[in-house]
Amino acid sequence: MSDPRVKELRSLVSDHLSPYYDTYFNLLRWIQGPQAPSKVGTISPKKRDGEGTRNSSWDVDSVHLKKRGYHPLHKYWPGTRCGRSGVIPNCIVHMEQAGYVDFEGIFDNFPVTEIIKACCHTVEEMLADVMKMEEESGEQAHIMFVIDAEGLEYSKKLFDLAMKSMKALSDSLSDHYTELISSIVVVNAPAWANVLWSMVKSLLPERTRAKICQSVVSYT
Repeated sequence: MSDPRVKELRSLVSDHLSPYYDTYFNLLRWIQGPQAPSKVGTISPKKRDGEGTRNSSWDVDSVHLKKRGYHPLHKYWPGTRCGRSGVIPNCIVHMEQAGYVDFEGIFDNFPVTEIIKACCHTVEEMLADVMKMEEESGEQAHIMFVIDAEGLEYSKKLFDLAMKSMKALSDSLSDHYTELISSIVVVNAPAWANVLWSMVKSLLPERTRAKICQSVVSYT
């Protein structure tokens, strides 16, 4: 844990860092991200913006301490935490059972702001698990996010929703949780997902596309 750029970045954003988030590996992830990693000064504005969100009225640092279910949307969107991988070092697995989530109903009945608030619990849970593993091991940890698409049925509305939300999700993760998720694995995907992927991938940054494991996607 001796990358001098971490110390430099910390000095640039120290006024915006919360005690909870201020760890070596959290700052290292920003340096490893797509934001000109060789120039720490270009990273700091984005990092300060991210910390502004953490220090907002949403009290993001404490979200992971809440029991899932505090938000009414959680009733319709199950948690994703599975646990530590027994095969991949320093890896924690989360799985989204997409075929059992009523995405259309959620977006029809909840404002986007409330959807983001509810989803914040999932990504903050990921971050907390990663931070705990890093504290124990002294090594950088990461999330493997598995999307189980079994039971996911095609509808034009869902297709359009996916086209709009994928880039927004990618941008949000890049802005606030950079390099937290190391890979996205899709399993049990329906045949129409191939068409969706061919259209969506052009909207995603190359770095994000590289994280999606197409080799294990099974079209049925």
